[in-house]
Amino acid sequence: MAENNGKRKAPASKKQKGGTSAAHDSVAEAMEVELPEWSRGERLSKFKNCQKELYLDKISKVPRNKLGVAERFTVISDFKYYGLVKCFQRLGWEAVLTYNNNNKSEVYTDEIVEWMSTLEKKDGKNPPFTTKLIGCVGNKKVALSFEAMDKIVKFDTGAVNPQREYEYSSAEKIYGKGDDWLTMLRELFQVDDIREDMKLYRKDLKPLPKLLTCILNWNVIPRAGDKEKIRNYEIRVLYALITGRPTISFKHLVLLNVWESREDYDRKRIPHIRLLTRVLMDAKAIPAGAKPYKMRQTPFCIDKTDVGDWDFRQGRSRCVLIDMKSGRREIFEKDDITEGSDEDDNEDEEEQEQGENAMYT
Repeated sequence: MAENNGKRKAPASKKQKGGTSAAHDSVAEAMEVELPEWSRGERLSKFKNCQKELYLDKISKVPRNKLGVAERFTVISDFKYYGLVKCFQRLGWEAVLTYNNNNKSEVYTDEIVEWMSTLEKKDGKNPPFTTKLIGCVGNKKVALSFEAMDKIVKFDTGAVNPQREYEYSSAEKIYGKGDDWLTMLRELFQVDDIREDMKLYRKDLKPLPKLLTCILNWNVIPRAGDKEKIRNYEIRVLYALITGRPTISFKHLVLLNVWESREDYDRKRIPHIRLLTRVLMDAKAIPAGAKPYKMRQTPFCIDKTDVGDWDFRQGRSRCVLIDMKSGRREIFEKDDITEGSDEDDNEDEEEQEQGENAMYT
């Protein structure tokens, strides 16, 4: 890296797949500038005059076809007896499991990059309800907001069991440790020595939280990279899914995720890439002739949950989720048994109990 009084040149732009859209032209124009040093821990908005160039420099080493993290469709019927679906219903987030932009594989990553590079946060009079993340694609301004998301799908249908109002905490509160850090770790992890300073590994999670991380990394707090480690900022959201506390709004979380992926030096991947594609399309911000990237639609189902890592066993009244790597297991009672009458159930209760006990051991 060439030194120049603490500044450096942004790398020369590379021609991306997909022709010469307005997004490509704006990238090329932005690259011939001197950039200040951007260090870990510094927010992008600190730099007043070269935010676009710094953002483009930050993501420049990630191939465009791998830059976005794409949402995956969850086959709800596969997991309804294993606690996973209940976690999302508990927060009113069931739509998060299935949103994938109507099964379309096309994503407009170049246009989203241009939008992200020009992003501004406008809180309005009553944040987060009036908060808008506003960026440009060419000369078109596009806002990501609660209102824009509501036009696409109802992500927040209300927390249940018990019913509570959504909490709209700051990014520092949701992503940070807090006074309840040890309580959350004890709820999520199954190791002998749980400490506040312990290293967080996926292999040490209880079975249901570990299974949840699959969806967490695609649809909730999307990221790529080392999936064997759990990030501090994932803990409170995992805890909320398992316990229903705090009652986080998913729309609020989307705004935080997108803003943090721009502001944070270390976060290079773009979250919610299918949702952002839909927002730009609804705003008619995709230029004529723009060519999308293809991100394959791969449903999340029992047959595709890392073959060999899990065993899903289903009995008449109970199901068991087994983490094959650790040997840990969780048992779930079925909520509704539609086969047979109560009398039939009583008659074969002893036989059923013997069979299921054998299955769970």
